[in-house]
Amino acid sequence: MLPVVLGGINSGNRVIAVSYKSNPNGTYIPYFLNYITSANFTGYAWQNTLVFGDRIPIFHPTSSNGSASNIILTDIVNLGGLGYDNSNILTNVPVSQLRPLNFDQVEFAPWNPPTLLLAGISYVVKSTSDPSLNLSWYYSFTGLLGSGSIIFLPLGLYGNCTPRTYEFLDDPVQIISNWFCTVNGTSSFICNNLRTFPLLWNTLEACNIGYDYDYCLAGQSCSDCNGPCPLVGNICTYEGSGEFICVPPLGPPVPVPWYQSPYFYATLGILGGLIVLGIIITLLIIMNLNANRHRATALERRNLLYSSFYSVPTPLYPT
Repeated sequence: MLPVVLGGINSGNRVIAVSYKSNPNGTYIPYFLNYITSANFTGYAWQNTLVFGDRIPIFHPTSSNGSASNIILTDIVNLGGLGYDNSNILTNVPVSQLRPLNFDQVEFAPWNPPTLLLAGISYVVKSTSDPSLNLSWYYSFTGLLGSGSIIFLPLGLYGNCTPRTYEFLDDPVQIISNWFCTVNGTSSFICNNLRTFPLLWNTLEACNIGYDYDYCLAGQSCSDCNGPCPLVGNICTYEGSGEFICVPPLGPPVPVPWYQSPYFYATLGILGGLIVLGIIITLLIIMNLNANRHRATALERRNLLYSSFYSVPTPLYPT
């Protein structure tokens, strides 16, 4: 089966490239794009064995017009990026020779900017200056040239999400191995002990929702599928029950007047509490003083009566 990787790829995201070919029996042969050096060829080549090395290309897509029809793919591992040589072979070229390429597909509706590409779908690479050019790929270990599509998988994929846990795939070897072993579990002995993820998302939010959505087909917009919104700037957002709606993006926070700030109300509450506490303490002190005063007065009266009762009477006449 082909793994499902869902999400948009924006300018500057890190991506790797994979592909596959179909067998007559309905199975698939997985490939990934590697940088190889051989007697016949040095540069990018499709490889169908899990032998990695340390030069797996990691691309940064950028576009001058915000669409897949005008993308420059720079390679942050091998420098330069994806281009084609004088023989129209797609390979690694120096920065000075990088030129925009058209990544074409007609099955799905492209998303609104800033999304340039859709993860997990097949693109055909064409020249922007001469669409009639027949650009070819080099296939490693066979030395053959041929056509083929390219599929982009972003680094930083989420799977197996629960309310408290998730799996995060950010290493090219991890993601390529998952691709190979999901496409064809017999493609490598590595697959015998590898836990695969047939469904991955490029955001944790989408993974937590866990909805295996469809990309909108060409001509469709955000509805029961994830696709472009008629109003540029709106975001196609999952509402639930298999439906998506277009919502405005969250703007910058609106400044709140100081007298409406929660800190202002919290301060008022603290001051009010202190005032009430002060009043209570003052009342208790006054009550205590009054009680002491009453006790002192009563004691004085009692002492006066006591002294009057037990005092020796003064004789009326001197003796």
